Amino acid sequence: MESDLLPLLAATQSADQNARLSAELSLRQLQGQAGFPVGLSNIAASNDVDQPLRQSALILLKSYVLNNWSAESENHNPTIPIATPTAKEHVRTTLFPLLRSPSSLILRSAAYVIARIAHADYPEQWPTFMDGVMSMMKEGGVGTTGALTVLKEFVDEGLAEDQFFSVAPDLVQTLYGIVSTEHVDNTSKSKAVSIFRSSVDLLEMFKDTHAEPIRVFADGSLPPWLKLFCQAVSLPVVDPSNPEEVNESLVELQIEALRTINKLRLIFPSHLSRHLPTTFPSLFTALNALTPIYVATPHPSISTTAEGESISLDVLATEHLEFLSIALGHRAITASLGSDGIPRIIYLLSTFAIAREEEVEAWEDDAEKFVGDMGGDVSARWTVRIACGQLVAELAEKREEEVITALLNEVRAAFSDREWRRQESTLFLLGHVVMAEDGDDLEPERFQGIDQLLQQCLSAEQMLLQGRALILAGEVASLWTPEQGVRLVGKCLEAMQPDKGVILRYSGLKGLQRLCSILDKDALHSHQTHIIDVASSFVPSKSSDLLSVVLETLTSAIRVDYKACISSDKVIPLLFEVAASCPGDPWLTGIVGDAFEAMAKSAGNYVAVCQRALPPLSQFLNGEEQEGLTSVAVELLNSLTASGLSPLPEGYIATVLPGLAKVMSTTDDLEVLQSGQEVLRNLVQKDPAQIQAFSDGQHDGLSIVMVILSRCLSSSFEDSAVVFAGPLIVAVIRKFAHSLGPVLPELLNAVAVRLSTASQPNCIQSLIGVFAHLSIQQSTTVVDFLKNITIGENTGLEVVLRAWCENFEVFQRYEQIKLNVVALATVFGLQMQELMNIKVKGDLVITQTNRIMTRSARRNHPETWTYIPLPAKIIKLLLHELVSEKNRTGDDDEEEVVSDDEWDEADANTMEGGMSLGQLAAFADEEDDEDIAEEDDLLKHVHLKDFTVDFFKSAVANNVSSFNELCEHFLTAREKELLRQAIV
Repeated sequence: MESDLLPLLAATQSADQNARLSAELSLRQLQGQAGFPVGLSNIAASNDVDQPLRQSALILLKSYVLNNWSAESENHNPTIPIATPTAKEHVRTTLFPLLRSPSSLILRSAAYVIARIAHADYPEQWPTFMDGVMSMMKEGGVGTTGALTVLKEFVDEGLAEDQFFSVAPDLVQTLYGIVSTEHVDNTSKSKAVSIFRSSVDLLEMFKDTHAEPIRVFADGSLPPWLKLFCQAVSLPVVDPSNPEEVNESLVELQIEALRTINKLRLIFPSHLSRHLPTTFPSLFTALNALTPIYVATPHPSISTTAEGESISLDVLATEHLEFLSIALGHRAITASLGSDGIPRIIYLLSTFAIAREEEVEAWEDDAEKFVGDMGGDVSARWTVRIACGQLVAELAEKREEEVITALLNEVRAAFSDREWRRQESTLFLLGHVVMAEDGDDLEPERFQGIDQLLQQCLSAEQMLLQGRALILAGEVASLWTPEQGVRLVGKCLEAMQPDKGVILRYSGLKGLQRLCSILDKDALHSHQTHIIDVASSFVPSKSSDLLSVVLETLTSAIRVDYKACISSDKVIPLLFEVAASCPGDPWLTGIVGDAFEAMAKSAGNYVAVCQRALPPLSQFLNGEEQEGLTSVAVELLNSLTASGLSPLPEGYIATVLPGLAKVMSTTDDLEVLQSGQEVLRNLVQKDPAQIQAFSDGQHDGLSIVMVILSRCLSSSFEDSAVVFAGPLIVAVIRKFAHSLGPVLPELLNAVAVRLSTASQPNCIQSLIGVFAHLSIQQSTTVVDFLKNITIGENTGLEVVLRAWCENFEVFQRYEQIKLNVVALATVFGLQMQELMNIKVKGDLVITQTNRIMTRSARRNHPETWTYIPLPAKIIKLLLHELVSEKNRTGDDDEEEVVSDDEWDEADANTMEGGMSLGQLAAFADEEDDEDIAEEDDLLKHVHLKDFTVDFFKSAVANNVSSFNELCEHFLTAREKELLRQAIV
């Protein structure tokens, strides 16, 4: 086989495209032969073959292993036989020694293939794998490197429970031995720490099923590991005799150690809490020691790892700052800081936040980079400066008075020393604290003298310092009197002139953005035209960060006087130009859409907005402008229509429907299809009469809508294309009920057919919503219709009700859940034998076993369910929904459990982004659909809990649909108790 493979592998590297394609085809044809993986492994292991061909053999073997190693391979092609046991054994035996290869490329490629084979075969078919790796790891030199490389691949890919717990104790002990041995090189130690961290990640997956063994592991293993980490991080990364040379491998080790400590906060918070008081001092000392090295090093970027991860002082500093953030969230640490603790931390952060010379030079040449690095809500880059700003803002949330006082003292001290870089960095940190507090309600007495300092900065020679002053002037805009605010607006406009430098122009823009959003409209009125003119000069940029600042400035200026902007020839075309400059950016499109909505909703302006906006929108929809703007046009049309009058202005439908129909009949873009369905729903709900009256010469408006719906319901599209189809169909049925005639059965049949192939819950919920609405008012008619259509081997009634009941528990949004509860209760009340004959999934069958379920075991033993009559399932669903509703409204009697953890409450109960769990729960229950009231007038007075309780009481009292017998036979003991409590 090798003789056949070698020339083909060589041909795949030929400059002749025809030769390459022919060789690739021949290799695909050879995959079905039993000797294919054996031949590839022999080539990879042969020192007589050139390295590029060995590398190609390993790449091809990797693809073979992923696809055809076993029948359970994710992308297994059944037409290609899987590897035979003999071939597998040969490949494993042949490849394993390559982990000692002197070629790093061969070693890494072989490690990748071996790790994937081990995932499939260990431990059942390859029981010696881990023993072999552990033995090789102790060899030292290249053997250790190879063993660590394959282990990292193996662990990072994720292990089943039996795999993990069979190797974890020896693995962790061996890794510890490598890291704690002095003569082992730092690169190997870094890999060992990374594998340990991946192992800790896996522990999180198994905490619920193996809580006690994991607790014992953490109690015994974490203290010595933490001690090792502290020792590694405390080592100097530069040699005092040669301070310009950074120890690259030690920096990598310290990065890995700090990342692992930071990970422990997430997985073992209580364990880290116990050891933090002894860990913090040494790491804080190391951070202080790093400060002068970081500031003095002109180029902190050093290199990258073999895996492509950056090794640099920047990365090391951000990991240090992440740990400092974690530590300052611990009450014992903050209590131990002493009176000078906060000032010391502020000084440390202001030093790390100092802009280095090479950064300033890069900003002067690159506006996009400057905006990305300057912080605030537009920053797309995570830098050391941004990390410092984030940390000081977090600290201010916990100890606001101390932090602001210390920070203002540091600002004043920096200005006393006349060191402009530290002045800029302290103002940068102050801005982060102010913006974290929203900057809307600042106390003037606390910031006394800040206006003089800013004026001093505005007169400085350094553009960065001038720019920082303009940005901060906007961030503290609530401090200014109207006169001061207007004067600062003038300063920003002056800085934004085209002849100014990049830093000054974009700082002025950012300051102006904030000033416009805070200052009184009357104060800005005289500047409105100038603001729009100057901001518009930034629009040709292709940077979304820059354009988001421009847009927010424009929208703030527009709100000063909507009518003046609408009557202007410049504003609306300018908004289109911004949206068109980055057509793939939903954030920018959303801001433009918000601006349209704001103008449209301002008193008496909607018709004027339409007169300005509809012609360019129509051009975009009809493809008369540059390609790629269709999605932008549909999104903006949706914003304009949703905020419009009802009925819409005369001629609105005639202007937009032809272009929209053209887009919806040709596009395959899922987002465009979704947005287009939303536009159609708004058009139907706001002005059905215009749609009915419209004609393109061949079809009337309703026929056009139906053709679009028919295409959207096609099974050729993914489920996500149909997510908004349900509400549109409901609107069409409601608004055109008397005009649909024979088309309605065809439409409902198409919905049922599409539902039979749908798998995504949000798609299923959307389509089920059609039958839910109809079932409430015409339940008998709907059931009779569905039972008389055939979809595959089932009736339409079976398809719809099975999909409904088996996905109900993952439906979202309160009003939609209420709709489905009422509809299912109505269907239950029909007391039809056809419903009793339909069997649906009941309860998951739990198999009691002591055997750990591996991947292969799960594949061979999929989930099994009981099957019960449909009415019994409806009872279960409504009963569970009643319990959920009681929990949602706080009617349950369970006591709240209060944690006595040592972490600050704000830290423990707040998710990333600053939203508490309580806020998140409340947010999840909010509805963001202005049309709910119109769509569900019949349910607006229905209280879900009261309705469900009344349903159960009536069903029990009247034994509706054999309710009592169904409960006795199909409810669990727990469900029977819940029902008893519900009807008491």
